Amino acid sequence: MWFDAQQSKILTEMRGGTNLLRVEIGRWNGEQLEERTCSFCAMGLVEDDPHALLECSAYYRERRQLFSEILQSTRYDMEKMKMDQDWLLQMLLGVSCSEKNQRAAIQTLVAKFLGTLFRTRAKLLQAAQG
Repeated sequence: MWFDAQQSKILTEMRGGTNLLRVEIGRWNGEQLEERTCSFCAMGLVEDDPHALLECSAYYRERRQLFSEILQSTRYDMEKMKMDQDWLLQMLLGVSCSEKNQRAAIQTLVAKFLGTLFRTRAKLLQAAQG
């Protein structure tokens, strides 16, 4: 498995906290943390990495597909670990899986998911702006 340069960049930005989610954009614009809520769901939560990867209903189908592909590739059942969001986030970002081949598979699938997430996000933002 492999991913392209854009997907690699997005995964690196998510791991490094320099992505284009509202939590970061709002910080650059001087917004208070509580003002940086997700524009795509009605949860009223800050749009940060855990929200985008694990919670936002705008990406529900894509997330289910991601978890299904991870299960098929690695036998890790991410759905069963939803209650431990810290562990799950670390696994998805590729820092908690000790098995090299499984870690690479997860990173590839997550990079693909993030590419889809940010393309979907850009379309939703563009549609909202008219």
